[in-house]
Amino acid sequence: MFSAGPADDGLKGIARGSEFSGTTRVASASAEFWIAKAEVDALTALPAKGDTIRLTSRAGSPTYAVSSVQHTDMGDLNLILVWEDLPS
Repeated sequence: MFSAGPADDGLKGIARGSEFSGTTRVASASAEFWIAKAEVDALTALPAKGDTIRLTSRAGSPTYAVSSVQHTDMGDLNLILVWEDLPS
């Protein structure tokens, strides 16, 4: 299951009196690919950092690189993705 959406993170810092006029936030996009335990068990090799995933059913067939593989307590895999700007 693929999901993508906006992400919003706050930067932590120290405010001293009036030197800090507001908060700083970083807006980005988050993309993940979730694989259920049944599908993980059927794989002949596990995904690894640096592998790519191409979404062939989407316009332009976007390609994502795996930046992190997270194993869940239930045996599922959650792949944290980054968008790859690859030449066609």
